[in-house]
Amino acid sequence: MPAEDIEQDFPNLKGNYKITSPKDYRYNCFAWAGGDTHHWWQNDGAPYFFWLHNDRSHTLESYVKAYNIVGYKEESETSEFEPDFEKVALYVDANGLPSHAARQKDNGLWTSKLGEDEDIEHNTLKSIEGQFYGTVKIILKKPKKYKKEKEAVENKMEDKFENFKNLAKNLVNVPKKEIDVAKNLSKNKNKEKADK
Repeated sequence: MPAEDIEQDFPNLKGNYKITSPKDYRYNCFAWAGGDTHHWWQNDGAPYFFWLHNDRSHTLESYVKAYNIVGYKEESETSEFEPDFEKVALYVDANGLPSHAARQKDNGLWTSKLGEDEDIEHNTLKSIEGQFYGTVKIILKKPKKYKKEKEAVENKMEDKFENFKNLAKNLVNVPKKEIDVAKNLSKNKNKEKADK
């Protein structure tokens, strides 16, 4: 979607956004907010749509339940950045029905998928409120603890891999004479054991 169309549809953006991905029809705003770029999250029951649970009513409660399943179980009182939490904001239209979802990034800014179009990064949740997405109704959050644990595991794996690489490097650099001596020592020990 050209920038002028984005700003026409969302006048509150006023240039305070940037496009962060090309168009992609595979996923929508609800999936993007939930961390999924492979499915189109919609609960109307069509076979080509993806939904996380059996409640297919198009209600805020059904969408909240979907985000609860992916870890957003706590309601947030603020859209302000909290370094220990990831946040998702759910928008509703004039009838109170879910219309959009945005996710807060690690830099404190928000990210939205514009239907089949691009993902954008925007400063505030109010930036995209209006005729298309309505207003923010609820903000959910989940602890980033799992990210810290994942990073700790990845760091440990990197350390182990570095140790393995160093060990392999040392083994490769062992002179042939030392390897032959070690083999002979091993053979002699095995022969002594067999003789006993």
